[in-house]
Amino acid sequence: MKILLIKQTSLGDLIHSTLALEAIKYYYPEAEIHFMVDRACAFAVENNPHISKFFYYDQQDYFRRLKKSKLSVLSIGGDILKVLKEIRREKYDLAIDLQGIERSAFFLYFCRASRKFTKGKKPFLKGFKNASKDDHALTELRGTLNLAGIDASKFYPKIYLHEESAVSLEKKLPSLARISLRDANQKVVVISPYTSWKTKDVRVSTWLSAAEIIAKKYPDCQFIFSAIPD
Repeated sequence: MKILLIKQTSLGDLIHSTLALEAIKYYYPEAEIHFMVDRACAFAVENNPHISKFFYYDQQDYFRRLKKSKLSVLSIGGDILKVLKEIRREKYDLAIDLQGIERSAFFLYFCRASRKFTKGKKPFLKGFKNASKDDHALTELRGTLNLAGIDASKFYPKIYLHEESAVSLEKKLPSLARISLRDANQKVVVISPYTSWKTKDVRVSTWLSAAEIIAKKYPDCQFIFSAIPD
């Protein structure tokens, strides 16, 4: 069985989408999974052992070239068509667009797959749309996978680090955090209160309240709050 997953950007949503890889490999352990991702976010999935092949989108490069010259739209279009041609060399049993926007749906429409599904609603495609705007992104992902007969309710995102990345990360952690992370029985919650978008920032007091709620359920849990110095 050969499966294509499309999830180009953004980083947080891409990490969410790794639950699809876990679920698909559970139901189809012999499946060959191909993954389309933006180069700027690819490091989040490039070490994932479930992915057999990558196709790359390069949004930052396309924008950079457009700023230099509007005429570069022709060469950018050529690059995108090259990627599409590479995808169309494959014949998939299943293709799922986990992004659900126009530039990801483009590749879903034109790939060669027996069954196609998308997040959200697109013409001529079977898609999953949240009944409530308050639903979490994982709910939408699980709903999309469910269309393909994949029950992902018990699966969660998972990141696989390169060994050198794991060593580098451990050196940056406080000693207490290192001890906790080495203990397989220790529950650790990492909370990052700030984003690069002010409109997405949540007050620290709200995160502290959330931590208190989690601590009541898991009294032995250790919390790590991460942020830049300022």
